Amino acid sequence: MPNLIVGVAGEDQIWNEGVIGLVAGKIAERYYRPTLIITRLIEEAEFDPATKKLVPKKVAFKGSGRSVEEFNLIHAVENCANNLDKFGGHPMACGFSVKSEATLNKFIAQIQKMAEEGITKTALVPKLKIEAILDFSTINLELADTINKLAPYGQNNQQPRFVSYDLRIDDITTMGFENQHIKIRVSQLDPSTKNARSFWALAFGGANNYKEYKIGDRIDLVYHLEVNDFNGRREPQLKMIDIKKYE
Repeated sequence: MPNLIVGVAGEDQIWNEGVIGLVAGKIAERYYRPTLIITRLIEEAEFDPATKKLVPKKVAFKGSGRSVEEFNLIHAVENCANNLDKFGGHPMACGFSVKSEATLNKFIAQIQKMAEEGITKTALVPKLKIEAILDFSTINLELADTINKLAPYGQNNQQPRFVSYDLRIDDITTMGFENQHIKIRVSQLDPSTKNARSFWALAFGGANNYKEYKIGDRIDLVYHLEVNDFNGRREPQLKMIDIKKYE
């Protein structure tokens, strides 16, 4: 896999420019690579009576990028400014426009070379930044409500991630029309009281990712702490980010 992922709309494709940044962010997060997604903008077109379709005569390009900490994206884009018409952003995200396909290809080659030379393969390993270790004995509705006051979350205000160690899986349930969602009941023993506390941990669309786990397994869990507010009942809930076997 290249150090920099680039996706360009094909000749018969026009991607909504309002979502290309979101797509770039999802890909960058999944593969832990700086990512550029580029769509076509039709500036001039003519009607073809034979096909009864508009045929593009002048096309421009608009791109959006998301990065990882190991690659300063706006610095790279600035160094490719000779092949761009407009650009802006910061180290983790950028936007840009290009007037011609020939210039776009030069820009892509230039920034890909920078990424290949500037990032080591060993650096491109997904990392999870954890705000704190939480014991289940400290988790309650008051804590979850307090954390939720930090919302709304976004690029410059990431939702806090927490980790809890040595949890036991007590129950597993799949949900959704195709059983694509999963929730796991996990518990942790409180050494001081010898009692166990448990919470539901959910992963929407994550059933396939965690199908290897079974009831009785001991795990470490990274999660967001949220509030489940259903039918007037409010309780803490864990939104799963990652799981690994406890060692």
